Amino acid sequence: MIRLPLTCLLAFMALGGSDAALARGPSETVQIAVAVRDIPVGAVLKAEDIKVVDVPAEYVTIYVVKGDSTSYVIGQRTGMPLLKGDFLRWAYFDSLLGDPAKRAFPTCAKALNLPASAAEQVARVRQAILSREP
Repeated sequence: MIRLPLTCLLAFMALGGSDAALARGPSETVQIAVAVRDIPVGAVLKAEDIKVVDVPAEYVTIYVVKGDSTSYVIGQRTGMPLLKGDFLRWAYFDSLLGDPAKRAFPTCAKALNLPASAAEQVARVRQAILSREP
């Protein structure tokens, strides 16, 4: 007869190897703000541009705009393009953190003649990153 050490058995149970672990309910959720449409750089965020959704708590950091904080971002100008479904992060709003590089992004976007739509802006930036030589 092979005996498993008690620690192995306890580890198995802690990792969900028991019926009790399988019967546990869903993980805790947190309400966060997400974009409901593509939002280009420099756009002023309106209430109808965002919605509050529940997501598992393990996906939420202090950098994400929580559902009860949406009033702080309404009326703010975006410093980066947002795509539909993106979690709103505090860093996406140039006036909230005061980062000079973020404040300059909309001006640079105009100077570089970036496309008006958020999807095209993101695609152009992705292409520029991918085409860079190491």
